[in-house]
Amino acid sequence: MKGKLSCHGIKKKPTTKQNKVKPTKKDKKKKLEKAPNLDSVHILPNTVPMLVQDLKATKSEKIPQKPPIIDKKVLILSYFKSGPPELGDILSNHPDIFYFNEPLYPFDSTAQKDGEEPISRRYISEATEYLRDLFDCKIVDSKLGYSEDMVKKMAKKAYTLCQQQQSNISECVQQLCLSKPVIMSKTIRVYIQDIHAFLIRNRGSARVIILQQDPRVNLHLRNRKSHPGWITGSDMFFQGRSLCARMLHDAQNAKRLEGSGHKDFYRIVLYEHFLKNPENILRGILSYIGINSDLEDIKMLLRSANVYKHIRRVNLNKWEWIPDDEAALNVDKACSFFYRYSLYNPMVQRAVFSLSTLKRDLTSQRTGVQACHLSKSGHSLDNDPSLPGRVIQFAETAEASAASKGPAAQKRLFIQSFTGKRTL
Repeated sequence: MKGKLSCHGIKKKPTTKQNKVKPTKKDKKKKLEKAPNLDSVHILPNTVPMLVQDLKATKSEKIPQKPPIIDKKVLILSYFKSGPPELGDILSNHPDIFYFNEPLYPFDSTAQKDGEEPISRRYISEATEYLRDLFDCKIVDSKLGYSEDMVKKMAKKAYTLCQQQQSNISECVQQLCLSKPVIMSKTIRVYIQDIHAFLIRNRGSARVIILQQDPRVNLHLRNRKSHPGWITGSDMFFQGRSLCARMLHDAQNAKRLEGSGHKDFYRIVLYEHFLKNPENILRGILSYIGINSDLEDIKMLLRSANVYKHIRRVNLNKWEWIPDDEAALNVDKACSFFYRYSLYNPMVQRAVFSLSTLKRDLTSQRTGVQACHLSKSGHSLDNDPSLPGRVIQFAETAEASAASKGPAAQKRLFIQSFTGKRTL
């Protein structure tokens, strides 16, 4: 059955928030301001199973012979390198899409950070001009020039195809780009306000996919790759504040740009949603950029990029096994303002504690209990100065044992220490 993915048909608990009414100077109440409707800008997993379309009718239809016209220009704005499965790489396998991967890397002055921060304001004008040329398929004709290595890196699939057919590879890639109705590019190196000129120039045909990932997972994977073994909780706090401020900044500016006349130009996709339900999310993206597809087409795209194989290896809750629990909690503290305007939630505040906290709490609690029992027998705690030491020794032994058995054992120890009851 054909049909575009509609977010309005999804039954979901309302996520909008009501602001408190504050009296004005003239003792008049302000009108309630509505929080952003998250459902209207997110491509969400569809709970209704997709049906396989009957392909007999489509095969008999004649394909209209029209000159190639670029119908849509799609920018995927992201904040991370996900690795396989890469959303842009999957979409690049669609026959109607020409894809540029990270074309702005030559303008990155912080190469050692590899796109962790946006391009310097000194180079952003040239970078956006180059991006505009690429969306017009001006690869060889770009004012900023080109090189074979650049073309190979940002258009790898087209480069490989042209390498087998043509001697002038870059010219071939440019012609292949002009033959596609949808031009797509992915970058992690710009703010959304940097593409305002791109939206004005391509009003009506420009589309932006804001690809978000849980900041705890993002920072954990990034630091595990680049700084293994020495990132502290305070480091994660400052990194989290920078990342979440950037994501919130882009989401709010996208809403502002939409209100200034660029109607329906963006959608937000959560990478976790894609991993949980790749068929529906991919179909929603294609539908949003004007490409209708059925379930078999979607599965073919996913298989061509080995998505199902990679998804089986993915642990969706990577932040739960971050070695330093303090690091994840510090990201939560830094990103609390972002969570209020996104579909992400803080970590469940389960019993995560350090040795010093456990010592302090157990000492106070056990000392109070012992004082109650000893007072009944006429004894004083002053007569047993070794009690706090024994409690601390118990804490160290119990924590070491629970830590070796995982978070569930830590939680049971936490409950047992305060209730005196053993839990299953």
